Amino acid sequence: DAGQWDLVSTEQSVLGQAARAYASVVLYRTLVEIDQREVNAYIPLLKMAKDMYQSRTATITDLAQVEVELAQANATLANDQGLLETAEANYQAVVGIEPSNLAPLPRLEPSVHSLEEAEELGFKNNPMIRSAEANVEQAQYAVSARKTALLPTVGLNASFQNSWDDYT
Repeated sequence: DAGQWDLVSTEQSVLGQAARAYASVVLYRTLVEIDQREVNAYIPLLKMAKDMYQSRTATITDLAQVEVELAQANATLANDQGLLETAEANYQAVVGIEPSNLAPLPRLEPSVHSLEEAEELGFKNNPMIRSAEANVEQAQYAVSARKTALLPTVGLNASFQNSWDDYT
């Protein structure tokens, strides 16, 4: 039983890694889209700030602030693109295929509604706890076997011998 529960634990670990890799790819793809929209929104603002500066209705500080905001948006975009590439490589390493058309993350409804219910479910289904219980049971059998070896033993020997004499 302990080996079976260790296998379940390993399966859960692998599935957890795959789920985290999937969620990371979906997250960073979304962030890159948002970052790209932000960069695209600053480009017309920068043009407008330059036009206003040339017509003397804005100061150099106003122009510089827009340039800084655009630079920060580009930096965030570049950072999130790097994190997306890392997440995609991790996904490929865990799942074995490239992440192409991934569906959005599903909404999960909670299966428990109280702390006590969650604890009960966790104790009942946690493979590490179940494996430990099986190991304890195995150790108890081993202790019983050792105790049995220390008990006194009773032996019984019997022998029977018969011979016929053919010379009469």
